[in-house]
Amino acid sequence: MGCNTILTTVRSDITFNGGEVSGEVTVPPSKSYTHRAILMAALSGGRCVISNPLISFDTLATADAVRSMGATVIQEDGRFIVESHGLHAPDRTIDVQNSGTTMRLMTGIAALFSEKVTITGDESIKKRPMGPLLEALQGCGVTCDSNDGKAPITITGPVKGDTIRIDGGMSSQFVSSMLMMSPLVGRPMDIVLEGNLVSKPYVDITTSMMRRFGITVQETAEGYHIEPQSYRPCDFTVPSDFSSSAFPLVAGALSGKVTVDGLDMNDPQGDKKIV
Repeated sequence: MGCNTILTTVRSDITFNGGEVSGEVTVPPSKSYTHRAILMAALSGGRCVISNPLISFDTLATADAVRSMGATVIQEDGRFIVESHGLHAPDRTIDVQNSGTTMRLMTGIAALFSEKVTITGDESIKKRPMGPLLEALQGCGVTCDSNDGKAPITITGPVKGDTIRIDGGMSSQFVSSMLMMSPLVGRPMDIVLEGNLVSKPYVDITTSMMRRFGITVQETAEGYHIEPQSYRPCDFTVPSDFSSSAFPLVAGALSGKVTVDGLDMNDPQGDKKIV
């Protein structure tokens, strides 16, 4: 008995019939920058003012995570004021809710402590794979327990080696997590990337922000090299998000003139290619 499969091609035409747009808009600030700014401010051991942050459930989860390590985070007049004077291991289970960025970046920070640190989240977070990041930490002496490579995860440090090997082909956030933690290990660290690094502009955002907070990262043929250093307090203004800017920019290009405030063409955000 045979079976014939018929493939049908559906064509959809989009017609632009004109119109005119004109004006000036301010797009939302970048969520990626906001997460990193909160964490680096907490690691700096001083007082930092983060202006123009994206205030969302995800970034508030990161703010709550650094509070569990002893930092103070105050939301005031559309800003975050972050202050810390030496962090300790989290005093409770870190609940990242639905924020994958918080979970991944905090996993690296958790490896700095000799106490057990547990990180969990909602049902969606518990389905997200963390295997490559956990394997990278285990490779340098960190004990990692998880639900088959997924949350809830428990991390027990500290980092004992001087080389971290990590698969860069799954998530750039895994690499960013290792970068942000490495200056605080206490010895020179090499991050060796295995496989092709995906979403490198997000890693570039991490290294550029680390420079703003006083950390020098050296890019090497194999990955990155980081000497022991301390984060320094600084005030930081979160830039606008190029991804959100795409819609008004395209509208202006099609018909009229639109000005989008707060964008910087020197910003490493990959989505600036829309320009």
